[in-house]
Amino acid sequence: MIAGKSVPVNIGTFVNDMVTFRTEDDILTLLIHLGYVSYDYDNKIIKIPNEEVRTELAKRL
Repeated sequence: MIAGKSVPVNIGTFVNDMVTFRTEDDILTLLIHLGYVSYDYDNKIIKIPNEEVRTELAKRL
């Protein structure tokens, strides 16, 4: 995603809290809820919506 590509995600396993994370998809779904990534419902993919967010996420990896 840092390179601007979309990533598939399964949002169906998310438990809707900020404590329980069982899979990578749970973490990615939380990022959708927080607004850091955008979700394409039809294609079930996410991407980082803008350069500012992409730059900040890259600094923390």
